[in-house]
Amino acid sequence: MGNHSWPSGTIVWADFQTAGRGRMGRSWQAPSAEALLFSVLLDLQSATLPPTAYTFLAALAVYYGIGRLNVPLSPAIKWPNDILIDNRKVCGILAQTRLNADPPAVIIGIGVNVNQSPSFFRDDRAAGISLAMAAGQTLDRQTVLVAILLALDEMLGRYCSAGLPEILQEWKRYCVGLGKPVEVTDGRHRYSGIFTDVGPRGEMCLRDQRGRIRSFFAADVTIVKGEKDDTGD
Repeated sequence: MGNHSWPSGTIVWADFQTAGRGRMGRSWQAPSAEALLFSVLLDLQSATLPPTAYTFLAALAVYYGIGRLNVPLSPAIKWPNDILIDNRKVCGILAQTRLNADPPAVIIGIGVNVNQSPSFFRDDRAAGISLAMAAGQTLDRQTVLVAILLALDEMLGRYCSAGLPEILQEWKRYCVGLGKPVEVTDGRHRYSGIFTDVGPRGEMCLRDQRGRIRSFFAADVTIVKGEKDDTGD
């Protein structure tokens, strides 16, 4: 992407996708008319603020947007950018920067499971859920979109006025796993410890069994399940 002619705030909404991209090269598929799939183009607000901030403010926007729907839902955030309901994933977010563009930009892709039925998750039922399943009723996707976009606009305003520290502090209030044992992998090794904090640039701070603090960025590692394989060094 070089120069782009689309204004900041441009939104592209897809009805379905067959080869969506997630973190760590994962795919995201969604059938027609059931999921909310959209991307938002934003000019980077400041060269001095880390682009990783957009991952956290987007997660907060989806958290608040879902929470403000007039249905009984209790979302939570999983590091760094998954939204959970009943400990099952209802939304994934991927923020991609275009630093060489003119002007520099970030594209925030958001995929929300809105009206999928339980049969859609039959192959991995424990991992996914839709808003309709959690609320016990179907929802209008445009209503969900508007709620998230209003919350995103609010979070962008707060980001520009207060900076990343306030965004991270608020994000931590809704993060499951913070202060608890977790296990992460960088594709070669697994590291276990206590997820103690999020650093000033959005890195996970993990205290291992020896009391050492390790830092991990979302682009480099992912939280995993399974038997512990603490590398220690």
